[in-house]
Amino acid sequence: IWEESRKQDLGIDLKLFNDALSIVFDLFKERRENILLKREHSMPSFLGYNTSAPYGNIGIIENKGFDGTIEYNKRINKDWVIALRGNVTFNKDKWIQGELPEQKYEWMNQYGRNINGAKGYVAEGLFTQAEIDDMARWESLSAANKAITPKPFASQFGTVKAGDIKYKDLNNDGQIDAYDQTYISRGDVPTTVYGFGFTVGWKDLSVGMMFQGVAGAERVLNGSSINPFNGGGGSGNLYSNIDDRWTEENPDQNAFYPRLSYGSETTSSINNFQKSTWWVRNMNFLRLKTLQISYNLPKPWVNKVHLKNAAVYVMGTNLFTLSRFKLWDPELNTDNGASYPNTTSYSVGINFTF
Repeated sequence: IWEESRKQDLGIDLKLFNDALSIVFDLFKERRENILLKREHSMPSFLGYNTSAPYGNIGIIENKGFDGTIEYNKRINKDWVIALRGNVTFNKDKWIQGELPEQKYEWMNQYGRNINGAKGYVAEGLFTQAEIDDMARWESLSAANKAITPKPFASQFGTVKAGDIKYKDLNNDGQIDAYDQTYISRGDVPTTVYGFGFTVGWKDLSVGMMFQGVAGAERVLNGSSINPFNGGGGSGNLYSNIDDRWTEENPDQNAFYPRLSYGSETTSSINNFQKSTWWVRNMNFLRLKTLQISYNLPKPWVNKVHLKNAAVYVMGTNLFTLSRFKLWDPELNTDNGASYPNTTSYSVGINFTF
């Protein structure tokens, strides 16, 4: 069966002030059906698909959003020229029907979530020593007393200590497990992509700048370097923020790292590096993508060498980025920074027209 797509679009296209101002704006909605998905979770094992699950046209996805562009070009007088431009695209996607069947608990369901949504645990902060002591006292009670005494908190992963991450027991069964996972991140594909810039000309000199940005992008940090000492023999790179961690001397509930351990203690901190809201980071950014300064050489100079026009320019690319996330370039497709970074470049040149 072929995949089907039904699209609706409502748009306007305006030109105002003697065509100096141009506005294009579209509202759109798209529904895609019969999407081919691998049925890894919806087919029971007794059907015998042991080596490879079959595919089926079972997916339905809906997209809603808008797209807009605005430009303004104006010659103010014989010396000054200005050009302004901007664009924005917003899209919200969600599963209407996916490959996952109905789950035991509503918070585990795929339906209504965005396509790249990531599942994990809800972190409720770091354990204090008082909480650990309360659990030790509860564990020492007799079975009869345990039955009438509320458990201080749900059993976590492995042996937890002060400074370890505490996860929310969503189904209140006293145990943190797969039934307590929910969708904690929308993924690294942004909901909003935008850009804006300008060019200003004064006589033979012009300056132009172009910014680009995204919003609504998230990542769940994971892997080597994020999880220190997890390489062979306890090795692994560390980021410069390694001092921003919970310690007995600095029991900071808002530290980047929870309690860290090394060697024989490492297995006891398996709790801390589960996928959870503790490691979700906002990847929004605004970048100065290009900056260009150019100068048209005086006509008498150009005519002497039998040229029509000549201009010298200086241009920079990826000059700076504003983002709350500081460990690596938020645009990189990586959960732990293990990717070649974007580079800043500068160029100087001259253009000739014969």
